[in-house]
Amino acid sequence: MKEKYRRMFNARSSALFRGEMFLLFLLAALRSVGAQVIDIPAGYPKFDAATIVTLEDERTLFIQFAPDDNDLTDAKVTVELPDGITFVSATSSAAFPGAPVPTISHSLAGKVLTLAVTSNGGTLAKKKTYQFEVKVKAECRAEGNITFPIKIMSGTVSKKPLSAGINVARPDLTLRAPNTTISYGGSPTTPKEVTYYLRTTTASEASSAKVDFIVDENVTLSDFKLNGVAFTPTVSPLSGDRHVYSYAFTSPSAMGGSKIKNNNDKKITFKAAGAVNICGLKQLQATVQYPHGTPSCGGIKSGTDVMLSMGSAGNPTFIPQSIQYVASPSSTTPISIENIPMNASTPVYVKAVFKNSPTAAARSVKLQLVQGMFSVIDTANMYIQVDNGPVSKVYGSSVFAKVPAESKQIWGYVKDAFKQRWYRLWLNTPVTVPPGSTLTVYYATLNGDIHDNGKKDVFYPQDWVHINNTAVQVDEAAGFCNNTNKTSVQLQTPKLNYTHYQEKPALVTFKDQETKTVKVKVNPGSFNQTPAVFTAKAPSWLTITDIKLVPPGATFPAGVTVSYNTAGPNERSARIVSTGSTKAINGCYLQVTYKAPVCGSDNKSDTIWYTAKQEWSGGHIDNISQVSQPVQFNCVVEGVGLDTFYVHRGTRGYPDVNNDGNPESTSLAHDSLITHTQCLPGDTGYFYWKGKIGPSGNYKYLDIPLEAAKTLGRGFFTMGEGNFAIDLSPASGRQVLLNGAAASNTTITYHRKDDTNGYIRIYKSDGFPHNGVVEIKVPFAMTGKVRYEAVGNITSGFYVSQNAIPDPYNPASTPQKVGGDVREIRVTILEFFPVVYAGPTTAFMFNTRAPKPNTQLATATLYESYVPSSPVLFDKEARLLAYPKRITIELPAGYSLDDSLNIYRYHPTTGDVKKINAPENKVTNPNGTTTITWNLTDLYQTTNIAGPLAPGKWRLPDENWRGVIPKGTLKR
Repeated sequence: MKEKYRRMFNARSSALFRGEMFLLFLLAALRSVGAQVIDIPAGYPKFDAATIVTLEDERTLFIQFAPDDNDLTDAKVTVELPDGITFVSATSSAAFPGAPVPTISHSLAGKVLTLAVTSNGGTLAKKKTYQFEVKVKAECRAEGNITFPIKIMSGTVSKKPLSAGINVARPDLTLRAPNTTISYGGSPTTPKEVTYYLRTTTASEASSAKVDFIVDENVTLSDFKLNGVAFTPTVSPLSGDRHVYSYAFTSPSAMGGSKIKNNNDKKITFKAAGAVNICGLKQLQATVQYPHGTPSCGGIKSGTDVMLSMGSAGNPTFIPQSIQYVASPSSTTPISIENIPMNASTPVYVKAVFKNSPTAAARSVKLQLVQGMFSVIDTANMYIQVDNGPVSKVYGSSVFAKVPAESKQIWGYVKDAFKQRWYRLWLNTPVTVPPGSTLTVYYATLNGDIHDNGKKDVFYPQDWVHINNTAVQVDEAAGFCNNTNKTSVQLQTPKLNYTHYQEKPALVTFKDQETKTVKVKVNPGSFNQTPAVFTAKAPSWLTITDIKLVPPGATFPAGVTVSYNTAGPNERSARIVSTGSTKAINGCYLQVTYKAPVCGSDNKSDTIWYTAKQEWSGGHIDNISQVSQPVQFNCVVEGVGLDTFYVHRGTRGYPDVNNDGNPESTSLAHDSLITHTQCLPGDTGYFYWKGKIGPSGNYKYLDIPLEAAKTLGRGFFTMGEGNFAIDLSPASGRQVLLNGAAASNTTITYHRKDDTNGYIRIYKSDGFPHNGVVEIKVPFAMTGKVRYEAVGNITSGFYVSQNAIPDPYNPASTPQKVGGDVREIRVTILEFFPVVYAGPTTAFMFNTRAPKPNTQLATATLYESYVPSSPVLFDKEARLLAYPKRITIELPAGYSLDDSLNIYRYHPTTGDVKKINAPENKVTNPNGTTTITWNLTDLYQTTNIAGPLAPGKWRLPDENWRGVIPKGTLKR
């Protein structure tokens, strides 16, 4: 049984075994006939990098495989190239050391690359590993992942399909500027550096690029550098008034040997400067193209825009630099003012230099050219120059306003040839002046002898009248950006004073062989540079016995020389020159003594002429100033003769003989000490006349005309009312004396014609006896306001008549008047006129919170006057003993002053300071302002005012004082 079962089992197993073997043989036969096994190593096929960058480096595709059981005959490998991928090269290499390296050939049909084995009859042996390498590049194509299909072939039969993938990337370039706004501070012409970084925005690097910088055509780019190495772009115009600066970096070697990366190692710098006329913000655009040639890959990319703030930072502002005289615009040698040609025919040029501030350019300027009264401008020779550029002519058409040389009593009468020449003009000229540049103005002038005064009086009571002074003023500077500066700035030459008379002497009368001395106030001018000559010439019948130039003090200063010359019995002169440090003297008088001849049978009326000459090195100016003095020689008395006429001031101050402001006593100054022809409002006094009735006698009416004629000043000068209010009331002290006693049977009345004219009429019912001596005293009071000051002549005379003349001012009445003696006196009326001015400027500037110590807060003048100089001295008399009692200052909210205040004495020759430690009152007002009052009483000696001056005290101010100046520490 067992063997049976075993045998059955064995038989069945044997049958199965035989079947299995048959199947295996069948499968083996099928494999050997229809299949080729290709082993692919792990990771293959593969690229040498995960990314291929368009238009940049090549990438290598590695393909490895091994025929497993049979040789691979007619072996080939095909690679299908994706769009935008180009074949570079193919080769075979050892897959590992010792691995076989077949030789191959390649062919490209369309996008399919075939690598064919050429060694060993095209057969690759089994069980061997082979490696093939294919290099490819990416053209400009879309980014993303792409696949390379690969086949391992035997002849035309694909033995193994494969694929390899890679990411395609494109460089993304940009130009980045770290500073997006560049300010030029109003100076667009000053180059500023602009910085850009050429870089990528991703990790993909680029080996070339073209950069463009686009900007307004009025902006110039220069000095281009890449990492400090210069390069020169091309410049091309664009539409819209722009231009573009272009440059191509063609390779890494052109960029320092490296590619463009995603960092800032490619630094581009250049300078940008605008034209002088540029305004506002200018946009600088930057673009970059990859690659540098055309076409681009990915388009042109915009970089950072940079705003060039080139417009004005303010207004063109001219700063005065220098002014001088030169012979011509090309001359560099200055001419001193005293050496200017004064013949009115040789031109001399003014050269004025202004510098524009760095805030803005100017496109035009308005200029004001001003000459003195002895000079005219030659409009045919005006020029301007910017920096050291060409000198350009300024044409007369640019002049929009002008003032001709003026004829006036104070400086003379213009010759006909100069009446249409201009001493002052305004012009507007286009000129481009960049910020920081200089503008030089040149113009020719003719100077000196432009007047012909003839027989006209030429005098000026002020001490100073300038000659050859020049002022050049920039009144307006217009920029290119609607920015105009209308603040005037000025240059002035040094000023010299012209030689002149300061007053016209009053009429002088002589009797038989009478000697009289006349004093005329004169100013020698700048006699240090230009000697002065004063000449007196009398009529031939009048003899000059002496002439002197009298100084304001006891003697002239050292170095001042006065010489005298006699041209004849009726003509003498005085010449003054300084060889020392004295350049000017105020308060001189020309004193001339005259002697009349023996009387003849008639009266004479004539004129004494006083003339002045100024001696310039460039030519003397004769008769530069001159005054006439009426002179009468009265020998025959017709009706009545007037011998004496004067004004007597009863009101007076304390004696101050040495004029030092310290009265010698508190007794009133004596008559003989004071100047009676100087008055103040409120003064009282009288007019006095003395004369003699002629031999015919018995006239019943004596008329005394009075005329007040103002010659100078801003105030009122009236007669009868106001300034000289006539008072003929019985209690006034009026007097009419005949032969030394009160005249009987007389009435005295005043008849007013107008504000400046009237007459006193004396009626004696029994007539004035022949040869009778009459004296009249008529009181007056200064009852009216003067307002500042007034200077004038009071003219009076005598005439008699038998009958009352109804209207003495009617020319028809002249035959009824007998006698004609006239006298004149010159009177100055002054008014105490205090004025408070703001400090040296009207604004205090705080740039920090630091206190401003000893700041001038105001100028308080006690006595304001302008004739003939300021102030006017009461000779040998102290009149205005008054002082400022309190000073009140109001401060705006947020500001304060220290309690102590320094009070400076404002005096023409002497100044000192005293301190007030505490205010009298300080109040904080509801609006936040502060009002502070200081009492100044303790600064002055208010008692014993003529006694010795106590320590720490000021004498009471007289008319010599100008005022006081308070200074303190101002805080905010």
